[in-house]
Amino acid sequence: MQAEVWMVIVFSSGPSDHELASTIEELRALPETEHRPVEIIDASPIHTFLRTIFPMPEDVIVFAVRIEELTDEYLREFDAARNQLLGKTILFCTTELGLERLALLCPNVYSWIGGQCFAFDESEGVMNVEERLESLRRHFHLSDAEVIEHATLGTLPTDPAFVEWLALLGRGDLLGA
Repeated sequence: MQAEVWMVIVFSSGPSDHELASTIEELRALPETEHRPVEIIDASPIHTFLRTIFPMPEDVIVFAVRIEELTDEYLREFDAARNQLLGKTILFCTTELGLERLALLCPNVYSWIGGQCFAFDESEGVMNVEERLESLRRHFHLSDAEVIEHATLGTLPTDPAFVEWLALLGRGDLLGA
C-alpha cells in the first residue's frame, strides 16, 4: 500500500482562512475529489496531529497547516510515523521555510511528496481585463467604440470574442441588439 496523494502547497506566509478556502474550492472542482470530506488539521504539536489523523478514514483529504512551526524533534517523529499514514491523502500547507525543513528533517515523508510541490498564487487564473481588451483590439484592429457601434447597429460579427469584448467593457446590454 502507498500513500494516495501527498503534496505541499507553499504559501508566502502561513495560509490564511481565505487562501485555504480558495485551495479547497479548487480541489472541489476535480471530479475525483469533489465529494470527499476535507479536514484542516493543525500539525503543531505533532502528537495531537498524529492522534487526530491516524483514525481518519482514507477518503478524508487532510490539509495539514503550521508544519513550519514544528520543532526539529517533532519533524523527525513525524518522519518516523510515516508508514502509519499509508493510504492517507495529505496536503501540507506551509511556507518555503516549512518546505525546506520538511525536506531536510523528514526525508522519508518528503520521498512520498516528490515533485508534488506547488506555490499558491491567489492571482492565478484572474484575468487582467485591460490586457485582454488590448489583445482583442490588436487582433481585430478595432477600437472599443467601433465594437460598441457595430453592436448597436446589429452588424457585429458572430465571433464569440466580440461577446467577451462587450462583457469586459460592461456592455452586455448590447448583446443580441
